[in-house]
Amino acid sequence: GVQYASDAYQSLLHDNQITPNLTVGLRLSTPVLNGVPNNLALGLVSNAVLTVLNDDHLGTLSFSSPTYTQNENGGFALIPVVRQGGSAGTLSATFNASTGLNAVNGVDFVATNGPLIFGPGEVSKVFTVPIIDNSQVDQPNRAVILQLTNSVPAGVLVSPSTAFLNIVDDETFNVPPGGGDPTFIPVFNAAVSA
Repeated sequence: GVQYASDAYQSLLHDNQITPNLTVGLRLSTPVLNGVPNNLALGLVSNAVLTVLNDDHLGTLSFSSPTYTQNENGGFALIPVVRQGGSAGTLSATFNASTGLNAVNGVDFVATNGPLIFGPGEVSKVFTVPIIDNSQVDQPNRAVILQLTNSVPAGVLVSPSTAFLNIVDDETFNVPPGGGDPTFIPVFNAAVSA
């Protein structure tokens, strides 16, 4: 017998919905051969399944970096949280900045926490951690522990979901470079004339 190949096209609409892969049952029926209905013309395979792969994904949440640095006299630190690998649907997590390493809540920083809700298409959010300036030389290596927890849905948090905010003492160091050196003590061992 004579075999003919034919292509069939079906348009698919992007729905921006997170779903499992979708399937469509396909069936060939009512064959006509030389203008006459002929069920034998179908051959052995007349049914098939078309699988439509879903390309919409929630994505994952994490801090943009494992460490951040802020001057003590900077007022507050901006902490970015990023969404990667997809932006369909809504997901959320809770941020927490309440524990310090050599940094004390109410003395070096102000504890804060709250929800971060990412709607469809949103890929970045920022929260602030207030930094307290004082006029004393502080301990080195002060940091605030930053955490992302309680994601909805579960399982969307990836590393780094814990990060550190380093607080730079403005009585000891100057960041950015170029400021006056607070440790410089001029010593003259000879007469100076101008």
